[in-house]
Amino acid sequence: MSEMRKDENEIKQQKKKSEKGKEQKDKMEALTPKDEAKEREEDQIGLLQVELEKCKKEAEKYLNKLKWVAADFDNYKKRVEKNNQRMAYQIKKEFLLGLLPVVDDIERAVAYAKKGNEKEKPQENNNASLIKGLEMIHNNMMKFLNSKGVKPIDCLYSKFDPYLHEALMVEKSEDYEDGTIIEVYQKGYLLNKETLRPAKVKVAKKEV
Repeated sequence: MSEMRKDENEIKQQKKKSEKGKEQKDKMEALTPKDEAKEREEDQIGLLQVELEKCKKEAEKYLNKLKWVAADFDNYKKRVEKNNQRMAYQIKKEFLLGLLPVVDDIERAVAYAKKGNEKEKPQENNNASLIKGLEMIHNNMMKFLNSKGVKPIDCLYSKFDPYLHEALMVEKSEDYEDGTIIEVYQKGYLLNKETLRPAKVKVAKKEV
């Protein structure tokens, strides 16, 4: 009895397998060549979309890296330009500062020649041409300095400013306000708005 049941179960299972296989076969046979081509096309499109997404991510990655490199190079370029400008300005400043003692010497020479000229008799006056020559040199020097942004500091009888002036002496006085510059020992100069050389001065201190 049990053997008969066993045989029946095996027959049923084989029958189910046969029916399932037949269904799959019928399904495959039902697909036309056109359907198969469409199915293959859809599979290829799916693969291409996956590949496209992968390429997009890679492109974004490299684009971000390129932007970072470009920004870093731009910052480097700005730093180099700024350093070059600072170096050029420093060289210009040192050069102009070196010319100021020459201007001082010319001014002293003119003042000395004029002073000697006043003491001499008209018939013994031989300094006029010398004075004229020195003044021409001085004027040309000042024109050059002005063209580079250098201007003298006019400070006599003005208020003392530590950024513009250097006090070499303080003198008690009742005639001037406290902190007034009453004598200039050496002329000061500005380079644009920066102090190129402070003026060396004497400052009044009001008596209490």
